[in-house]
Amino acid sequence: MNLIDRIGIDTGRKLRLEEAIEWAGANRVRYIDMQLDTGANAMTTIDAPRAAALRAACERHGVHLGLHTASAVNVAEYAPYVGEAVDAYLKGYIDAAALLGAEWIVMHAGFHFTSDKEQRMRAGRERLQRIVEYAERKGALILLENLNKEPDDAEVHYLAHTVEEWRYYFDAIRSAAFKLSFTVNHAHLVPEGVAGFCAAVDMGRVEEVRLAGKVAGAEQSSIELGKAVFGRFFPVLPDKTENVQFLYQTPGVVTKEADGYHYHLYVQKEAGQNATPLNVGFVLPKGARLKHVTLDGKSVKGATIRTDLRTDRQIEIVFTLP
Repeated sequence: MNLIDRIGIDTGRKLRLEEAIEWAGANRVRYIDMQLDTGANAMTTIDAPRAAALRAACERHGVHLGLHTASAVNVAEYAPYVGEAVDAYLKGYIDAAALLGAEWIVMHAGFHFTSDKEQRMRAGRERLQRIVEYAERKGALILLENLNKEPDDAEVHYLAHTVEEWRYYFDAIRSAAFKLSFTVNHAHLVPEGVAGFCAAVDMGRVEEVRLAGKVAGAEQSSIELGKAVFGRFFPVLPDKTENVQFLYQTPGVVTKEADGYHYHLYVQKEAGQNATPLNVGFVLPKGARLKHVTLDGKSVKGATIRTDLRTDRQIEIVFTLP
């Protein structure tokens, strides 16, 4: 199987089921998973005729469908009536999977409120054991996802966000109907990191690997000293690295002069930082001819500038167009 045919998309509740399958087929996406909690995709809206049409659409487009429960539903619930409702919710997903021919269902271990962690973990494991037994009878496959770490001083914390917590469930529940969904971007938030998870987990029980990133937008956007300023907070754990990419639009930044078009870039040194490496590459418009490039007023060669930010840097590019 080619790599592209192994890659899937979590469409969540962004699209109606029918639209998601059509989109996946048109874009050669072979695996999608969806949530059945609300709107036109609520599990209560899926009757036998609609399910048959959806199964036919998956077969026609070569799409493998999975389901994904909401992490907001607390699998670790122990309160009377509410706990029974959680059981019904999870069984509803299994019943829907049987109708739709969905090949897997991602579930979670729930969350605790700090002081009741042990009680919540026991309740969640007992519930998952019951649900897996139900899945066995229905021919469904449950995948337990490792969830994300919350701040240490938060009252509410997701369960199964560390290797130790994840293993509390999958070591105890041995069934062909119970495997793992490994979310890499959650694993890197804890000290053991991705490598620690991979070393501790029997990868033969991992049915899928999930990667996630999203456009987050700027948390700060303002004008300072006549310049547009934008930024965003994101955590970087000790001895770890992260990548952040900003995409932005500007008004016209190229000026036309007698000798050609001029582009200026001014890069400021951050206070308190040493000589941070700075690499700048540029791509000219189609058909353009490069005349010269200067760094701090001195001519440089080539389409890439390699320097550092021991001080502010000024770059000028001059080119002509036919």
